[in-house]
Amino acid sequence: SFIMTMRDNTGKAEAYLFSNNVTFTNLQSTSTYTNNNWHHIVIVNYGDGQPFQMWIDGVLEDENSTGGRVMQSYSGGKPWEIGRAQVSSHPDYLNGRCNTVRFYNAALTPDQIVQNYKAGLPAHS
Repeated sequence: SFIMTMRDNTGKAEAYLFSNNVTFTNLQSTSTYTNNNWHHIVIVNYGDGQPFQMWIDGVLEDENSTGGRVMQSYSGGKPWEIGRAQVSSHPDYLNGRCNTVRFYNAALTPDQIVQNYKAGLPAHS
């Protein structure tokens, strides 16, 4: 399963990619995003043993060069949750708004990510 969230206590974006209930790869932004502006966040999973990346506003924020995984269902929660941590004892819901979520059946290239970001600049400024 996959989790993408914005931590209220740090203001940092985080993403988790599980291959089973225990094994996961996580990413965390280096910057904080508590400025009340819209941000374009892209998470890319290139597949098992390949890169797992976090792009924010057209810039690569974090990467695990071999952290990509084949996703398996997480028995403790739903397979897809955006803006909420899956841990039921501390759900950590997104404190903000999420405008558009897209899933692609193939990993985007860095050029495609930047092109998508630039295409939405008027909406994200």
